Amino acid sequence: MKRTINITGILLCCLLLLGTACNKTPETVKPEDMLVTYLTSEAGNRVWRISKIYENGTEKPLTVDQITYTKTYTRIPGQSYIGTFTDSDGYKGKWSLPSVIILSEVINNNPTGDVKIDLTINSLTRNGMDVEYTANGKTIRTVYYAL
Repeated sequence: MKRTINITGILLCCLLLLGTACNKTPETVKPEDMLVTYLTSEAGNRVWRISKIYENGTEKPLTVDQITYTKTYTRIPGQSYIGTFTDSDGYKGKWSLPSVIILSEVINNNPTGDVKIDLTINSLTRNGMDVEYTANGKTIRTVYYAL
């Protein structure tokens, strides 16, 4: 009888210790961190290609240049929500994520000076990005896929 109580007690202690060790709360990933990971990948940079363009809600056929266009977003080590980008048109600049719905880009090698574009993030996942901006009375929506 004593032996059964001791074994039962030991098993109960082991189960309690195991339950306590497994009761860790998983770290919560901030939405901004997840978006940066989607934008730049776990490795720190990601190449995107256009799949669709809409102007004021109407899909436009892609030109040859748009079909072959790429944009690369790179994370800056040690920085949370800022980085750099380059595209196949030769433009480069900085991006930032001021909120979970805005991707801000500043092109710094434009011949006429810096150009800032605030893109509204409609969707950003590991495989796709859907962003839009409005300028000169036109809303331009661009849908990308990750390479």
